[in-house]
Amino acid sequence: MNWEKYINDLNFMGIKPGLDNIKKILNEFNNPQDKIKVIHVAGTNGKGTTCNFFYNVLLNLNFKVGLFTSPHIHKINDRIEINKNKIDDNSIDEIMTKLVYFENVLNIKLTKFEILTVLAIVYFEKSKVDYAVIEVGMGGRLDSTNVVKKPLVSVICNIGLDHTDFLGDTIEEISFEKAGIIKNNCPTVVYDLEQKSYEVIKKIAEKRNSRLYKADFSKIDIKDINLHRSIFDYKNFQNVEISMLGYSAIKNACVVLETFKNIFNFDSKEVLLGIKNTTLKNRFTLVKEKPTIIFDSSHNPQAVEAMIENINLYFENKKILFVLGVLKDKNYEEILNKVTNYAKRFYFCKPVNERALEPEILKNLLDKKVESDIFKSSELALKKAIDDSKEDEVIILFGSFYNY
Repeated sequence: MNWEKYINDLNFMGIKPGLDNIKKILNEFNNPQDKIKVIHVAGTNGKGTTCNFFYNVLLNLNFKVGLFTSPHIHKINDRIEINKNKIDDNSIDEIMTKLVYFENVLNIKLTKFEILTVLAIVYFEKSKVDYAVIEVGMGGRLDSTNVVKKPLVSVICNIGLDHTDFLGDTIEEISFEKAGIIKNNCPTVVYDLEQKSYEVIKKIAEKRNSRLYKADFSKIDIKDINLHRSIFDYKNFQNVEISMLGYSAIKNACVVLETFKNIFNFDSKEVLLGIKNTTLKNRFTLVKEKPTIIFDSSHNPQAVEAMIENINLYFENKKILFVLGVLKDKNYEEILNKVTNYAKRFYFCKPVNERALEPEILKNLLDKKVESDIFKSSELALKKAIDDSKEDEVIILFGSFYNY
C-alpha cells in the first residue's frame, strides 16, 4: 500500500478540530499517549525552532528522543523521527494497517493530521523513547496532539494572528486556543508575550493549578551577533551560543533555557551544548555569500516582522531582492505590504502545494511600486535573482515552507 499517497489524498477532508475520533483510535492502540513523557509545544511562530532546541538538548544528554513536527516538505517520514532517524516505511505500514482496520471497525475517518499524530505517538511508545517532543499542528485546545493528558511541561511560544478562520480573529481568542494545552497540575512555560496574551494564559494556568514560568527577554544580554552565530547571556546562563540566526532564535532559546532551569534537573553545560548544536533549515538560514542568500520560512505577518527585524540587524540600509511565494489561505497582502519598503525587486513564484497562491495576484497587489517578475517555481525565481544580483547584494527567499 502506498501510504504516502493515501495520507496526502486526505487533504480533501481539510481541517476538523476536535478530539473525539482520534481518542477512539488511540484507545484501540491501548492509549500510547498516556505512556510517553511529552514536552508539548504550541504557538503561532517559533514552535519548530523551540522543538528542535529541546530535541537536541535531550539528545546531547544521551536520551532516546522522539520528535514530531510540521509540516513535511518531501515525505511524511520527515515529520517523525527518533534520535535523528526518520520513521521507516515498514513501521508506517504496520501502524497504518492497524489504524485503517480500527477506522473501519469504528466507522470513523481521521483527517491527515490526526493520522500523522497517531503515527507519531504509536511509533514513539512502541520504540520506548525516553522523551517525546511534540509540536502542536494548529491552535492547541482542539488540536489532535492535545490527546496528551499529562505532559511533563506545556510550552507556549510567540502568539499572533494566524489561522483566524479556526482560532478566532483576536489575540485573546487565539491565546485561549493555545492555552488549551495547559493541563491540570502540569507546569507551563511561556514566551515573553504581550500582556493581553499573557493574562489569558495566566488565568487558565491558575484555574488548572499549573505552575507558570515566563521568559523575560529584558534579561537577554547580547555579546556578539553575526551571520554565523550569536552569543548572549540570559539570567544565570553565561555565554550561550547558538548557530541559528536572528533575535527570534535567541528568544526561543531563552524559552528552552527557562524550561530546563525550572522543570528539569540537568547539567547546564550539557544543555548549552545541545542548544549550540541546534540547526534548522530555512529559519533565516544563510545559504551562500557573495551574493548573500537567505532562506526563511516566514509565512504570516508576525513571522515576517521577525524577518524584518533580522534584515535591520544584519543588512541595515540595504535593499533586498525578495523571492516570494505564499499560500492562498495566508494573509499575503499584509505580508507583501510589510516588506515592500525593503525591496529592490520581487521575484514572485508558486510554492509546490495545492493551496499555493498564483504569483500574478502578488504582482497585481504590488501595483508597480517595485519592479517584479513572475516565475512558475521558486527554483526559477531564485536563479533569476542570482543572475540579476551583484556580489554585495542580498537575496531572501521566503513566504512558505513549500518554496524549498
